[in-house]
Amino acid sequence: MRIGMEQIFQSWGYTNCSDAQVFDEELKLAVQADQLGLDEVWVVEHHFEDYSFCPDNFVYLSHVAALTKQIRLATGAVIVPWNLQPLRVAEKAAMLDQLSGGRAILGLGRGLSRREYTQFGISMDEARGRFDEGLKVLKQLLATGTCNFEGEHYTIRDLHLRPQPERDLSQNLWCAGGTEQTVEVIAKNDVPAFQASLTRAHDSTSTELILESIPSQLMMRSRPPCLWNQSFKASICLLAPSAFGARGRFARMRHDG
Repeated sequence: MRIGMEQIFQSWGYTNCSDAQVFDEELKLAVQADQLGLDEVWVVEHHFEDYSFCPDNFVYLSHVAALTKQIRLATGAVIVPWNLQPLRVAEKAAMLDQLSGGRAILGLGRGLSRREYTQFGISMDEARGRFDEGLKVLKQLLATGTCNFEGEHYTIRDLHLRPQPERDLSQNLWCAGGTEQTVEVIAKNDVPAFQASLTRAHDSTSTELILESIPSQLMMRSRPPCLWNQSFKASICLLAPSAFGARGRFARMRHDG
């Protein structure tokens, strides 16, 4: 079992908290996590809203890499459709892994906020197709450093990734599974899933209750089969009660045009 933390970059619900202060405090926490011996730090991708904002988790994690020694650096997650072209995601992942001395973990997501999709000018109707194709492209590139792919959204011919990965980075590929549709895509592509569960520090939510939410389809198809700690990642974030209003705000944003 590996123990880590997830950073969400939130100022909503706090008084007189600037965006600059949020980033400063999150950086301090990441450095402290490394010093205390935590295994991983996971960093979200969200845009335009104070409930969670980190528009480029690769940029942030590259800075964290320079300030830390051993903690693994995970995108939790890179939203594939919002990045328009999975080739850019592969390039950034390979670069982060090299700059950090092999500490990169690539977590991918489909994205649930309709408001963010609207601002990017991308239809949510394309989300599943873009995520599915992007995942296939990234598996090829991260495993071999090359790619040939023909799809509805992406066409790639005789591509050689630079920088070339020093190892098979597809083994450090994870996907966020928050809906049955996304879980189906993850299972078909044989990629381990992770899920972030937000809980107050004084709640008694157990790991067993979190794991009960795993769809049976994923457990049947994910590799390796029937090993909870490898086929599913449960990331429990302890948040102050004042931060929890953001969950309701996020639920509304998912349906706003």
